[in-house]
Amino acid sequence: MSDSLHPIRKTNSRKWLWILGGVGCVLFTLFAICIGSIAWVLGYPSVSNTAYSRFSWEQLTLPEWDLLSVEEQVVGPVFRRSVITLSDPSLVGPQSTKAMRLMVYRPDSLIEGDKVPCIIIGGAGSRPFEGMLLGDGDQPEHLPYVHAGYVVVAFDIDGAMDSDGVDVASYERFRSAQGGLINARNAFEYARTQLPMVDPQKIFIAGHSSAGTLALLFAEHETRLAGAIAYAPLVDKTKGVPVMLIRLLSQTLPDLPEFLIRTSPSTHEAQLSCPLFLFHAEDDSNVSIVDSKAFVERIRTMGKSVEFKTATTGDHYDSMIDEGIPSALEWIKSLDH
Repeated sequence: MSDSLHPIRKTNSRKWLWILGGVGCVLFTLFAICIGSIAWVLGYPSVSNTAYSRFSWEQLTLPEWDLLSVEEQVVGPVFRRSVITLSDPSLVGPQSTKAMRLMVYRPDSLIEGDKVPCIIIGGAGSRPFEGMLLGDGDQPEHLPYVHAGYVVVAFDIDGAMDSDGVDVASYERFRSAQGGLINARNAFEYARTQLPMVDPQKIFIAGHSSAGTLALLFAEHETRLAGAIAYAPLVDKTKGVPVMLIRLLSQTLPDLPEFLIRTSPSTHEAQLSCPLFLFHAEDDSNVSIVDSKAFVERIRTMGKSVEFKTATTGDHYDSMIDEGIPSALEWIKSLDH
């Protein structure tokens, strides 16, 4: 009797092996799909080679220096500020919006014939995919340079957004301004050609946070700078926006993954040609100092001139005001020796 049942048991065993094997294949496939999906969600989107190309200065149209308005302000006992609006055909949008604003600070101690260094500074505090307008709250970043006897040309960065939301038109303006490079170039050219008290060989760019990121990016594209100063910059913009959010925003903001790479200082660090001062606080809760340290190590290996200063405390902003700017002013003076 047992011998007659044996073939049936063998058949059932094979059947169960096939079933278990099928279930295993299904589970393995589902597992592979899950892992692949997680990797896709967490991995950076694929981009073209354009993401790693430099912006071409030859394609930038110089402003016409048509002063749409000039407002003179006496803001303190030792300096004056001019709020200047320039017509700029290189900016996108309707004709009425093709303008950018500069705030020019001049020490009252200047006399005719003086030639002094100039610091150009962009508006700070924006997200990696938008520009920023200047405000009176930026003055603590501007005035120390003026008190030191320098001219300051602060500038709006095209593509500012009105709220925490995402505005496609503003993003397009920021992208067309090459992440603020055109605005920085305009401020640089205005200081160099339109302000007779500025020594054209001693123009520096400075910036804090997002403006520090732009300062590094501009220094990697403009060879005529005397130096660059960056406080707590985001050297790799792809780390400033969660990958899942980048994928989500990419549905609305064209070529965002590529644009973030192309406007990251880490992408073009080999092109840095001027002296650099970089400052970052160890306890910065907004932008990690880790990437700044790695950036400095890489460009030092390339033989670049960089002064790297850190603060133990002060977080993202106060450290820059209390320790960063005074150290940068000493660094500027040291370049003359």
